[in-house]
Amino acid sequence: MQNIWQLIIDSSPSMFAYWDREQVNVFASNAFEAWFHVEPNHLQGRHINTLLSADMYERARPHIAAALRGEAQLFERSIPQPDGSVRHALVRYQPFVQDGEVTGFLVEVTDVSMLKQVEESLREANAELAEANAKLRALANMDGLTGIPNRRFFTDALNEEIEKCLRYAQPLAMILLDIDHFKNLNDSLGHQAGDQILKRIGEILVTECRSIDIAARYGGEEFALLLPHINLEGGLTAAERLRQAIESYPWDDIPVTASFGVAGFRPGIDTERLIAEADSALYLSKERGRNRVSHAGGEFQRAS
Repeated sequence: MQNIWQLIIDSSPSMFAYWDREQVNVFASNAFEAWFHVEPNHLQGRHINTLLSADMYERARPHIAAALRGEAQLFERSIPQPDGSVRHALVRYQPFVQDGEVTGFLVEVTDVSMLKQVEESLREANAELAEANAKLRALANMDGLTGIPNRRFFTDALNEEIEKCLRYAQPLAMILLDIDHFKNLNDSLGHQAGDQILKRIGEILVTECRSIDIAARYGGEEFALLLPHINLEGGLTAAERLRQAIESYPWDDIPVTASFGVAGFRPGIDTERLIAEADSALYLSKERGRNRVSHAGGEFQRAS
């Protein structure tokens, strides 16, 4: 019968050993001894601290004490190997009680190294997937030509900023700008030169804006900006500064200018209304000769 139990224990995926109250080994399965690099039948009669390193024994002592009080223990351990590798084990201490007294504890060790490898591979794969998804989201929100946010990103950001305005009663200015006579520039200079103008406009906007501002390509030769914590008057001043930066830039071939429309958020208007007011102001700038800044109430008066 003893041979049958030995066969069952040795066939188990787990490894077993039994230690008495004095922490002296009474029994160890062949697999247990092999896993801990002990010669067969050489563990019996030895104290548990001869099996474990000093550090491992110190970490095990609280669990041993609890098991000898009759409290089952379950924990994980990383066990360094002679070849420098590390094995991972799920360890269970099960108190053995006779006549109401704990006489020792059964140790069950399950090698979970393969499971840990799979978990680590999954973590790495998930991290790579998350990074790839983040890059895809970033690409979906960026304009491929200018490298600044696109209309989709701008619209989402505008909705978020308006919610903040409503919640915290803070100001917000929006600017729309359109490159003057861009079709003529494209036709006379070529599409490659037109693309370079669009890129340079994007760079000027990013350079001139604050870190909390959002500059985006709204479509074609049209760009849009969000200026949090800036009212209509501040938005007009910022737009005029941008107009001058574009006009004074040392363009290679022919002068490039832009027309601006500015709108300020106020209670009672929504996203569509704010965009519509900025668009109407932009149209007013074009109607009055281009290369100027306007708002719904009229043209911005430049400082002389």
